[in-house]
Amino acid sequence: MSNPQIDEWCELGLANGAIGGKLVGAGGGGFLLFYSEDHKRLRQAMARAGLEEVRFRFDFEGTKFAGRIADTGRDPVPMMASAVEMLKPFPNVELIWASPRELLNIFQADAIGCHIITATNDILKKLPLLGKNLEEYSLETVKMFYNDAQQAGYKL
Repeated sequence: MSNPQIDEWCELGLANGAIGGKLVGAGGGGFLLFYSEDHKRLRQAMARAGLEEVRFRFDFEGTKFAGRIADTGRDPVPMMASAVEMLKPFPNVELIWASPRELLNIFQADAIGCHIITATNDILKKLPLLGKNLEEYSLETVKMFYNDAQQAGYKL
C-alpha cells in the first residue's frame, strides 16, 4: 500500500541516487528503505523533503526474548539494558520485555527503562506477594509441600 506522498518520496529517492527502494512497516509507523551508492546525494534530497534518516544495522542473531534468555540460565538484564541504550536516539522506537518468567523480571525491566513489559496472568497473580513476610511465606510453602505429600500417599 502506498499513497501519492509516499510515491513522490520514492520517485525523489530514485532521482537522487537510489538504486532501489522499499516501503516497509505498517500504518503510521512505516519507513522508506533505499539502497544507494551515492549516500550523500540521497540523504540531502530526503532531508530537503523533510524526511528524517533512521540509521540501522543488521543483527544476524535475530530477535531475543528476555524470558527465553533466562530459560537458558543467562541473566537477561545486561542484554536488555544494552538494547534500551541502543534505542535512546530513536524516541519513536520502544523495547518490549516479553515473556517474563517471574515477578522479579517486571521490576528488572522497569529498572532498566524498558518501555513495554508483557506478562501472563500467572505472573500478575503473584502481585499480592509483594512485600510479603518471608518467614510467613516459607512456612506456607513447607505446609503446602507437606499437604502435597499427604495427598500423594507419602508418610512423613
